[in-house]
Amino acid sequence: MRWLSLVAGTALVAVAFGAAARVANTREGLIAEVITLFAVLVGVSLVLYGLIAGARPATRRVVPSSPAPVRAPSAREFALGASGLA
Repeated sequence: MRWLSLVAGTALVAVAFGAAARVANTREGLIAEVITLFAVLVGVSLVLYGLIAGARPATRRVVPSSPAPVRAPSAREFALGASGLA
């Protein structure tokens, strides 16, 4: 699936660049330009998916069963936060 998306995305980007050279300064040309930009967007998305989809997932960190106790914020932290808001 990755190779298919890489090939399809590259083909869409190439076709879009080729079509961008023929866009005229008319209403039809502007519509073609929008379609070309959408083709580039989809093509780049497919290329990125093809490149990134095969990456290995990150290793999971072991989470301790009991969370660390929560401490109350100090008066200094309240003062810093209040001055930041002010």
